[in-house]
Amino acid sequence: MLGQKLINYVERKKFNVSEFFFLLLKLKKIYKKNIVWLDQLDQSYLINPCAIHACVSYSPVIDKSNKAAEVHYCQSRVSIYHFKNVLMNIHSSSFLLQDSDTLVVERLVDVPLEYCDYSAGFIRMHNANYALIRLNRKIIKFKKIFFLGGNGCFNYYHWVMEIAPKILFLSNQVLDEYPVDCIVCDASVENIESYRKILNIILKAAKIDLPIVFVNKYQEVFAEEVLYINNLNNVVFNNQNKLSSLEYSHFSVSFLTNIRNVLIKSVNPVKSLYSKIFLARKLGQLRQYNQDEVLSYFKTQGFQPVYLEEYSFDEQIALFKHADFIVGPSGAAWTNLIFCKAGCKGISWLSEPLSEFSVFSSLARIFECDLRFVLTDQITDEENIHSDYVINVADLENLYLKMRI
Repeated sequence: MLGQKLINYVERKKFNVSEFFFLLLKLKKIYKKNIVWLDQLDQSYLINPCAIHACVSYSPVIDKSNKAAEVHYCQSRVSIYHFKNVLMNIHSSSFLLQDSDTLVVERLVDVPLEYCDYSAGFIRMHNANYALIRLNRKIIKFKKIFFLGGNGCFNYYHWVMEIAPKILFLSNQVLDEYPVDCIVCDASVENIESYRKILNIILKAAKIDLPIVFVNKYQEVFAEEVLYINNLNNVVFNNQNKLSSLEYSHFSVSFLTNIRNVLIKSVNPVKSLYSKIFLARKLGQLRQYNQDEVLSYFKTQGFQPVYLEEYSFDEQIALFKHADFIVGPSGAAWTNLIFCKAGCKGISWLSEPLSEFSVFSSLARIFECDLRFVLTDQITDEENIHSDYVINVADLENLYLKMRI
Protein backbone atom coordinates (compact mmCIF):
# COMPACT_ATOMS: atom_id res chain seq x y z
CA MET A 1 0.00 0.00 0.00
CA LEU A 2 2.78 2.41 0.89
CA GLY A 3 4.53 1.66 -2.39
CA GLN A 4 1.43 2.52 -4.40
CA LYS A 5 0.96 5.75 -2.47
CA LEU A 6 4.53 6.72 -3.32
CA ILE A 7 3.91 5.92 -6.99
CA ASN A 8 0.73 8.00 -6.99
CA TYR A 9 2.63 10.91 -5.48
CA VAL A 10 5.27 10.80 -8.22
CA GLU A 11 2.52 10.68 -10.83
CA ARG A 12 0.80 13.74 -9.37
CA LYS A 13 4.14 15.58 -9.31
CA LYS A 14 4.95 14.42 -12.86
CA PHE A 15 8.32 13.10 -11.67
CA ASN A 16 9.25 16.49 -10.21
CA VAL A 17 10.43 15.12 -6.87
CA SER A 18 13.81 15.07 -5.16
CA GLU A 19 16.48 12.42 -5.74
CA PHE A 20 16.13 11.56 -2.06
CA PHE A 21 12.51 10.58 -2.75
CA PHE A 22 13.65 8.20 -5.49
CA LEU A 23 16.07 6.65 -2.99
CA LEU A 24 13.09 5.99 -0.72
CA LEU A 25 11.30 4.32 -3.62
CA LYS A 26 14.18 1.90 -4.06
CA LEU A 27 13.50 0.54 -0.58
CA LYS A 28 10.22 -0.71 -2.04
CA LYS A 29 11.98 -2.05 -5.15
CA ILE A 30 10.53 0.81 -7.20
CA TYR A 31 12.94 2.35 -9.69
CA LYS A 32 12.92 5.34 -12.01
CA LYS A 33 14.07 4.48 -15.54
CA ASN A 34 14.68 6.49 -18.68
CA ILE A 35 12.37 5.50 -21.53
CA VAL A 36 13.44 4.86 -25.10
CA TRP A 37 10.59 4.00 -27.46
CA LEU A 38 11.07 0.81 -29.45
CA ASP A 39 10.52 2.54 -32.79
CA GLN A 40 13.30 5.06 -31.98
CA LEU A 41 15.97 2.49 -31.17
CA ASP A 42 19.30 2.51 -32.89
CA GLN A 43 19.33 0.32 -36.01
CA SER A 44 21.96 -1.89 -34.41
CA TYR A 45 19.18 -3.67 -32.48
CA LEU A 46 17.44 -4.78 -35.69
CA ILE A 47 18.39 -8.08 -37.25
CA ASN A 48 16.34 -7.53 -40.41
CA PRO A 49 15.04 -4.55 -42.38
CA CYS A 50 11.60 -3.25 -41.42
CA ALA A 51 8.84 -5.02 -43.33
CA ILE A 52 6.12 -2.50 -44.25
CA HIS A 53 2.50 -3.68 -44.33
CA ALA A 54 -0.59 -1.89 -45.62
CA CYS A 55 -3.17 -1.63 -42.83
CA VAL A 56 -6.77 -0.50 -42.48
CA SER A 57 -9.42 0.19 -39.86
CA TYR A 58 -13.17 0.82 -40.10
CA SER A 59 -15.36 2.80 -37.72
CA PRO A 60 -18.36 1.10 -36.10
CA VAL A 61 -21.80 1.44 -37.68
CA ILE A 62 -23.98 2.87 -34.89
CA ASP A 63 -27.75 2.47 -35.24
CA LYS A 64 -29.70 5.76 -35.03
CA SER A 65 -26.54 7.69 -35.87
CA ASN A 66 -26.31 10.06 -38.80
CA LYS A 67 -22.56 9.61 -38.95
CA ALA A 68 -21.42 7.60 -41.94
CA ALA A 69 -18.96 4.76 -41.48
CA GLU A 70 -15.37 5.81 -42.08
CA VAL A 71 -12.22 4.04 -43.20
CA HIS A 72 -8.60 4.78 -42.32
CA TYR A 73 -5.54 3.52 -44.22
CA CYS A 74 -1.99 3.46 -42.88
CA GLN A 75 1.25 1.50 -42.91
CA SER A 76 2.72 -0.58 -40.10
CA ARG A 77 6.29 -1.78 -39.74
CA VAL A 78 7.39 -5.14 -38.35
CA SER A 79 10.94 -5.86 -37.24
CA ILE A 80 12.83 -8.52 -35.34
CA TYR A 81 14.87 -7.09 -32.47
CA HIS A 82 17.88 -8.58 -30.74
CA PHE A 83 18.66 -7.49 -27.17
CA LYS A 84 21.35 -8.53 -24.71
CA ASN A 85 21.20 -8.69 -20.90
CA VAL A 86 17.52 -7.87 -20.58
CA LEU A 87 15.04 -7.91 -17.69
CA MET A 88 11.37 -8.39 -18.68
CA ASN A 89 7.92 -9.08 -17.31
CA ILE A 90 5.73 -11.38 -19.38
CA HIS A 91 2.77 -8.96 -19.21
CA SER A 92 4.68 -5.96 -20.57
CA SER A 93 5.90 -5.02 -24.04
CA SER A 94 9.00 -3.44 -22.54
CA PHE A 95 12.63 -4.40 -21.99
CA LEU A 96 15.02 -3.17 -19.32
CA LEU A 97 18.45 -3.13 -20.97
CA GLN A 98 20.73 -3.61 -18.02
CA ASP A 99 23.94 -2.59 -19.78
CA SER A 100 22.54 0.93 -20.31
CA ASP A 101 19.88 0.92 -17.58
CA THR A 102 17.34 1.98 -20.22
CA LEU A 103 13.72 0.88 -20.47
CA VAL A 104 12.68 0.16 -24.07
CA VAL A 105 8.90 0.41 -24.50
CA GLU A 106 6.80 -0.52 -27.52
CA ARG A 107 4.14 2.04 -28.41
CA LEU A 108 1.65 2.89 -31.14
CA VAL A 109 3.78 5.31 -33.09
CA ASP A 110 1.14 7.71 -34.40
CA VAL A 111 -1.03 7.86 -31.26
CA PRO A 112 -0.63 10.82 -28.86
CA LEU A 113 0.83 9.73 -25.55
CA GLU A 114 -1.95 11.31 -23.49
CA TYR A 115 -4.30 8.83 -25.12
CA CYS A 116 -2.18 5.81 -24.12
CA ASP A 117 -1.11 4.05 -20.97
CA TYR A 118 1.62 1.44 -21.29
CA SER A 119 1.61 0.63 -17.57
CA ALA A 120 1.60 -3.17 -17.58
CA GLY A 121 3.75 -5.87 -16.04
CA PHE A 122 6.45 -4.18 -13.98
CA ILE A 123 5.69 -0.68 -15.37
CA ARG A 124 3.58 1.10 -12.75
CA MET A 125 3.38 4.55 -14.37
CA HIS A 126 5.19 6.60 -16.98
CA ASN A 127 5.28 9.77 -19.03
CA ALA A 128 7.09 10.47 -22.29
CA ASN A 129 10.55 10.35 -20.71
CA TYR A 130 10.50 8.28 -17.52
CA ALA A 131 8.84 5.24 -16.01
CA LEU A 132 8.52 3.81 -12.54
CA ILE A 133 8.97 0.06 -12.48
CA ARG A 134 8.40 -2.23 -9.52
CA LEU A 135 10.33 -5.48 -9.59
CA ASN A 136 9.30 -8.85 -8.22
CA ARG A 137 11.68 -10.61 -5.90
CA LYS A 138 11.74 -13.76 -8.01
CA ILE A 139 13.75 -13.71 -11.25
CA ILE A 140 13.93 -16.61 -13.70
CA LYS A 141 17.15 -16.61 -15.70
CA PHE A 142 17.68 -17.78 -19.27
CA LYS A 143 20.48 -17.66 -21.79
CA LYS A 144 18.77 -17.14 -25.16
CA ILE A 145 15.00 -16.80 -25.65
CA PHE A 146 12.28 -15.72 -28.03
CA PHE A 147 9.95 -13.51 -25.98
CA LEU A 148 6.28 -14.24 -26.80
CA GLY A 149 4.69 -12.06 -24.14
CA GLY A 150 3.64 -8.44 -23.98
CA ASN A 151 0.69 -6.17 -23.25
CA GLY A 152 -2.51 -8.19 -22.98
CA CYS A 153 -0.92 -11.58 -23.75
CA PHE A 154 -3.35 -13.18 -21.25
CA ASN A 155 -6.38 -11.85 -23.18
CA TYR A 156 -7.90 -13.91 -25.99
CA TYR A 157 -8.05 -11.00 -28.45
CA HIS A 158 -4.46 -9.90 -27.92
CA TRP A 159 -3.20 -13.50 -27.97
CA VAL A 160 -4.91 -14.37 -31.28
CA MET A 161 -4.49 -11.06 -33.09
CA GLU A 162 -1.15 -9.71 -31.89
CA ILE A 163 1.01 -12.07 -29.84
CA ALA A 164 0.87 -15.69 -31.07
CA PRO A 165 1.00 -14.89 -34.83
CA LYS A 166 4.40 -13.21 -34.41
CA ILE A 167 5.82 -16.71 -34.75
CA LEU A 168 4.87 -16.59 -38.44
CA PHE A 169 7.59 -13.94 -38.90
CA LEU A 170 10.20 -16.10 -37.17
CA SER A 171 11.98 -18.17 -39.79
CA ASN A 172 14.46 -20.97 -39.22
CA GLN A 173 16.94 -18.88 -41.19
CA VAL A 174 16.76 -16.22 -38.46
CA LEU A 175 17.05 -18.89 -35.76
CA ASP A 176 20.13 -20.34 -37.43
CA GLU A 177 21.83 -16.95 -37.18
CA TYR A 178 20.41 -16.04 -33.77
CA PRO A 179 19.68 -19.36 -32.04
CA VAL A 180 17.44 -19.46 -28.95
CA ASP A 181 16.96 -22.12 -26.31
CA CYS A 182 13.21 -21.72 -25.88
CA ILE A 183 10.10 -19.60 -26.35
CA VAL A 184 8.85 -17.85 -23.21
CA CYS A 185 5.06 -17.44 -22.88
CA ASP A 186 2.55 -16.37 -20.27
CA ALA A 187 1.20 -19.03 -17.91
CA SER A 188 -2.32 -18.48 -19.31
CA VAL A 189 -1.21 -20.24 -22.49
CA GLU A 190 -0.44 -23.36 -20.49
CA ASN A 191 -3.68 -23.18 -18.51
CA ILE A 192 -6.21 -22.36 -21.26
CA GLU A 193 -6.77 -25.09 -23.85
CA SER A 194 -7.62 -22.76 -26.74
CA TYR A 195 -4.53 -20.59 -26.17
CA ARG A 196 -2.31 -23.66 -26.08
CA LYS A 197 -3.82 -25.10 -29.24
CA ILE A 198 -3.41 -21.81 -31.11
CA LEU A 199 0.27 -21.75 -30.16
CA ASN A 200 0.83 -25.32 -31.32
CA ILE A 201 -0.96 -24.71 -34.63
CA ILE A 202 1.09 -21.62 -35.43
CA LEU A 203 4.36 -23.28 -34.41
CA LYS A 204 3.60 -26.15 -36.77
CA ALA A 205 2.66 -23.80 -39.61
CA ALA A 206 5.93 -21.89 -39.15
CA LYS A 207 7.89 -25.15 -38.86
CA ILE A 208 9.36 -23.98 -35.56
CA ASP A 209 10.31 -26.68 -33.06
CA LEU A 210 11.41 -25.14 -29.78
CA PRO A 211 10.71 -25.86 -26.10
CA ILE A 212 8.06 -23.65 -24.47
CA VAL A 213 8.57 -22.19 -21.00
CA PHE A 214 5.62 -20.66 -19.16
CA VAL A 215 6.05 -17.86 -16.62
CA ASN A 216 3.64 -15.65 -14.72
CA LYS A 217 3.53 -11.92 -14.01
CA TYR A 218 4.87 -12.41 -10.49
CA GLN A 219 8.25 -13.47 -11.88
CA GLU A 220 10.68 -11.32 -13.78
CA VAL A 221 12.49 -12.84 -16.73
CA PHE A 222 16.19 -12.23 -17.30
CA ALA A 223 17.88 -13.35 -20.50
CA GLU A 224 21.38 -12.93 -21.83
CA GLU A 225 19.93 -12.65 -25.34
CA VAL A 226 16.36 -11.98 -26.51
CA LEU A 227 14.58 -12.01 -29.84
CA TYR A 228 11.43 -9.91 -30.01
CA ILE A 229 8.99 -9.00 -32.79
CA ASN A 230 6.81 -5.92 -32.49
CA ASN A 231 3.04 -5.98 -33.09
CA LEU A 232 1.68 -5.73 -36.62
CA ASN A 233 -2.02 -5.62 -35.81
CA ASN A 234 -2.33 -3.08 -33.02
CA VAL A 235 -4.77 -1.23 -30.78
CA VAL A 236 -4.38 1.21 -27.90
CA PHE A 237 -3.90 -0.88 -24.77
CA ASN A 238 -4.87 -0.20 -21.18
CA ASN A 239 -6.63 3.14 -21.58
CA GLN A 240 -9.38 3.82 -19.03
CA ASN A 241 -10.99 6.91 -20.56
CA LYS A 242 -11.70 6.27 -24.21
CA LEU A 243 -10.93 3.18 -26.24
CA SER A 244 -9.38 2.99 -29.66
CA SER A 245 -10.81 5.32 -32.27
CA LEU A 246 -10.48 4.85 -36.01
CA GLU A 247 -6.98 6.29 -36.38
CA TYR A 248 -5.61 4.50 -33.31
CA SER A 249 -6.00 0.89 -34.36
CA HIS A 250 -4.85 -0.83 -37.51
CA PHE A 251 -4.98 -4.26 -39.13
CA SER A 252 -3.13 -5.93 -41.96
CA VAL A 253 -5.71 -7.65 -44.16
CA SER A 254 -3.16 -10.04 -45.64
CA PHE A 255 -1.81 -10.98 -42.22
CA LEU A 256 -5.29 -11.48 -40.76
CA THR A 257 -6.22 -13.68 -43.71
CA ASN A 258 -3.09 -15.72 -43.14
CA ILE A 259 -3.91 -16.14 -39.43
CA ARG A 260 -7.46 -17.21 -40.30
CA ASN A 261 -6.32 -19.74 -42.89
CA VAL A 262 -3.64 -21.24 -40.65
CA LEU A 263 -6.07 -21.73 -37.76
CA ILE A 264 -9.10 -22.96 -39.74
CA LYS A 265 -7.09 -25.50 -41.75
CA SER A 266 -5.53 -27.00 -38.64
CA VAL A 267 -8.59 -27.77 -36.52
CA ASN A 268 -10.75 -30.87 -36.63
CA PRO A 269 -13.97 -30.33 -38.60
CA VAL A 270 -17.00 -29.87 -36.35
CA LYS A 271 -20.54 -30.08 -37.71
CA SER A 272 -22.72 -27.00 -37.84
CA LEU A 273 -24.06 -26.16 -34.37
CA TYR A 274 -26.45 -23.21 -34.47
CA SER A 275 -27.35 -20.66 -37.13
CA LYS A 276 -28.11 -17.95 -34.55
CA ILE A 277 -25.92 -17.54 -31.47
CA PHE A 278 -26.01 -15.20 -28.49
CA LEU A 279 -22.65 -14.57 -26.78
CA ALA A 280 -23.65 -14.93 -23.13
CA ARG A 281 -21.59 -14.02 -20.07
CA LYS A 282 -21.52 -15.67 -16.70
CA LEU A 283 -22.01 -13.70 -13.50
CA GLY A 284 -18.86 -12.16 -12.04
CA GLN A 285 -17.33 -10.97 -15.30
CA LEU A 286 -16.61 -7.33 -16.11
CA ARG A 287 -19.27 -5.11 -17.65
CA GLN A 288 -22.40 -6.77 -16.27
CA TYR A 289 -25.67 -5.65 -17.88
CA ASN A 290 -29.35 -6.63 -18.07
CA GLN A 291 -28.43 -9.86 -19.88
CA ASP A 292 -31.49 -11.87 -18.78
CA GLU A 293 -33.84 -9.29 -20.28
CA VAL A 294 -31.88 -9.06 -23.55
CA LEU A 295 -31.44 -12.82 -23.86
CA SER A 296 -35.12 -13.43 -23.19
CA TYR A 297 -36.02 -11.51 -26.33
CA PHE A 298 -33.42 -13.11 -28.58
CA LYS A 299 -34.43 -16.60 -27.44
CA THR A 300 -37.88 -15.87 -28.89
CA GLN A 301 -36.10 -15.16 -32.19
CA GLY A 302 -34.37 -18.53 -32.25
CA PHE A 303 -30.98 -17.56 -30.78
CA GLN A 304 -28.99 -20.09 -28.77
CA PRO A 305 -27.02 -18.70 -25.78
CA VAL A 306 -23.40 -19.90 -25.84
CA TYR A 307 -20.75 -19.52 -23.16
CA LEU A 308 -17.56 -19.77 -25.19
CA GLU A 309 -15.44 -20.88 -22.23
CA GLU A 310 -17.45 -24.14 -22.27
CA TYR A 311 -16.45 -24.93 -25.86
CA SER A 312 -13.20 -26.29 -27.26
CA PHE A 313 -11.26 -24.17 -29.73
CA ASP A 314 -12.45 -26.35 -32.62
CA GLU A 315 -16.06 -25.88 -31.48
CA GLN A 316 -15.62 -22.11 -31.14
CA ILE A 317 -14.42 -21.89 -34.72
CA ALA A 318 -17.41 -23.99 -35.84
CA LEU A 319 -19.85 -21.78 -33.93
CA PHE A 320 -18.70 -18.66 -35.76
CA LYS A 321 -17.96 -20.31 -39.10
CA HIS A 322 -21.51 -21.64 -39.46
CA ALA A 323 -23.42 -18.78 -37.82
CA ASP A 324 -25.76 -16.63 -39.90
CA PHE A 325 -26.45 -14.13 -37.10
CA ILE A 326 -24.51 -13.34 -33.91
CA VAL A 327 -25.58 -11.10 -31.02
CA GLY A 328 -23.64 -10.17 -27.91
CA PRO A 329 -21.84 -7.49 -25.90
CA SER A 330 -18.58 -6.07 -27.20
CA GLY A 331 -15.64 -8.10 -25.91
CA ALA A 332 -12.86 -10.52 -26.78
CA ALA A 333 -15.33 -13.17 -28.00
CA TRP A 334 -15.83 -11.10 -31.16
CA THR A 335 -12.23 -11.89 -32.09
CA ASN A 336 -13.74 -15.01 -33.65
CA LEU A 337 -15.23 -12.84 -36.40
CA ILE A 338 -12.14 -13.82 -38.35
CA PHE A 339 -13.71 -17.29 -38.72
CA CYS A 340 -17.12 -16.07 -39.95
CA LYS A 341 -18.39 -16.61 -43.46
CA ALA A 342 -19.04 -13.64 -45.72
CA GLY A 343 -22.56 -12.30 -45.23
CA CYS A 344 -22.82 -13.17 -41.55
CA LYS A 345 -24.78 -10.53 -39.61
CA GLY A 346 -24.17 -9.31 -36.08
CA ILE A 347 -25.45 -6.93 -33.41
CA SER A 348 -23.38 -5.67 -30.51
CA TRP A 349 -23.42 -2.64 -28.24
CA LEU A 350 -21.07 0.00 -26.92
CA SER A 351 -21.21 2.64 -24.21
CA GLU A 352 -20.76 6.28 -25.25
CA PRO A 353 -17.03 6.41 -24.30
CA LEU A 354 -16.52 3.38 -26.56
CA SER A 355 -18.56 4.66 -29.48
CA GLU A 356 -15.46 5.00 -31.67
CA PHE A 357 -14.03 1.59 -30.72
CA SER A 358 -13.04 0.28 -34.14
CA VAL A 359 -11.52 -3.15 -33.48
CA PHE A 360 -14.47 -5.46 -34.08
CA SER A 361 -16.05 -3.20 -36.69
CA SER A 362 -12.75 -3.51 -38.59
CA LEU A 363 -12.67 -7.31 -38.32
CA ALA A 364 -16.27 -7.47 -39.52
CA ARG A 365 -15.63 -5.33 -42.60
CA ILE A 366 -12.40 -7.14 -43.46
CA PHE A 367 -14.22 -10.49 -43.45
CA GLU A 368 -17.36 -9.12 -45.15
CA CYS A 369 -19.72 -9.35 -42.18
CA ASP A 370 -22.52 -6.90 -41.42
CA LEU A 371 -21.93 -5.89 -37.78
CA ARG A 372 -23.91 -2.99 -36.32
CA PHE A 373 -23.95 -1.42 -32.88
CA VAL A 374 -26.39 0.11 -30.40
CA LEU A 375 -25.26 2.57 -27.72
CA THR A 376 -26.09 1.64 -24.13
CA ASP A 377 -28.36 3.85 -22.07
CA GLN A 378 -26.05 4.36 -19.12
CA ILE A 379 -23.01 3.14 -17.28
CA THR A 380 -22.78 2.91 -13.50
CA ASP A 381 -19.42 4.63 -13.34
CA GLU A 382 -18.73 7.18 -16.08
CA GLU A 383 -15.03 7.25 -15.18
CA ASN A 384 -14.60 3.54 -15.91
CA ILE A 385 -15.28 2.15 -19.37
CA HIS A 386 -15.48 -1.38 -17.90
CA SER A 387 -18.28 -0.62 -15.42
CA ASP A 388 -21.75 -2.19 -15.46
CA TYR A 389 -24.46 -0.74 -17.70
CA VAL A 390 -28.06 -1.04 -18.90
CA ILE A 391 -29.16 -1.42 -22.51
CA ASN A 392 -32.55 -0.56 -23.96
CA VAL A 393 -33.96 -3.84 -25.28
CA ALA A 394 -36.35 -1.99 -27.60
CA ASP A 395 -33.34 -0.55 -29.45
CA LEU A 396 -31.98 -4.06 -30.00
CA GLU A 397 -35.37 -5.34 -31.13
CA ASN A 398 -35.75 -2.55 -33.69
CA LEU A 399 -32.25 -3.08 -35.10
CA TYR A 400 -32.72 -6.84 -35.32
CA LEU A 401 -36.03 -6.46 -37.17
CA LYS A 402 -34.32 -4.18 -39.70
CA MET A 403 -31.38 -6.53 -40.20
CA ARG A 404 -33.17 -9.87 -40.43
CA ILE A 405 -34.96 -8.90 -43.62
